Amino acid sequence: MTDKYAKRIRRAVEYQQRLEETQREQRALHKAQRRLEKIHARQAQEPEPAPPTPAPLIGPLHVGCLIHGTAYEWQYVENLYNSVKRNSTYEIVFHVFTEAYREVPSHMIKHELREWADINGPRKRWWYKMQIFNPANHSGPLL
Repeated sequence: MTDKYAKRIRRAVEYQQRLEETQREQRALHKAQRRLEKIHARQAQEPEPAPPTPAPLIGPLHVGCLIHGTAYEWQYVENLYNSVKRNSTYEIVFHVFTEAYREVPSHMIKHELREWADINGPRKRWWYKMQIFNPANHSGPLL
């Protein structure tokens, strides 16, 4: 008979421990929910910060374009220039980076691409883009 009562007592103790553990978890969950509600309430009271206003652009907007090889026709450059001109209120200075032999209209600034002897292969022309960001070719921000 003592084994029977010992088993019942052990089960009752285990049940009591599980119950206490569950209660601790419920208290922790309730505490976390209260913290979350406080955070939401605080956020609802705080006004949303205004987005930063961009600094006014002083001077013209410089726009860079690269055309190299025969993958694209000159019409793509003209379309880009006209789109920027049509959708901007700033004065536009349009920089075209291209080969020496290519003619560029007078309303655009031509920059001749330098050949890089160390770069070879089918993706060589991708590296020409690096020349667009040379600050010696323009002043101010470049789009």
